[in-house]
Amino acid sequence: MAGPRTGPRRCGTPPCRRVPCGSPRPARPRLLAWRVPDAVAAERRRRVRADARRAGHTPSAAKLARADWTVAVTNGPAERPSPAEARVLLRARWQVELLFKRWRSGGRVDTWRRADPDRILCEV
Repeated sequence: MAGPRTGPRRCGTPPCRRVPCGSPRPARPRLLAWRVPDAVAAERRRRVRADARRAGHTPSAAKLARADWTVAVTNGPAERPSPAEARVLLRARWQVELLFKRWRSGGRVDTWRRADPDRILCEV
């Protein structure tokens, strides 16, 4: 399967295209896609196959082909963020997600120390 369809672009830049999304006033977000290194794609395909095996089916060729790509969607203007900036932001956001996951599991961020609603507001 070929990668995402794109218009003309400079060599070395990831595919970027406007895509329709939503209704009744559709937004025009940008879809950005980066091909991942072969080792990363192989690990992703291995996980897809393992998940499919556990679920009792075989993965489609399209799903295995998508393992070659990292995809991001943004509603920012075409100039900002640039594809390179979007990739950095995507990595940073993932680290923040992992931090919140750690806080929720071990830091008890989702539990309150007090039962009094006024005290809870003070904690926030």
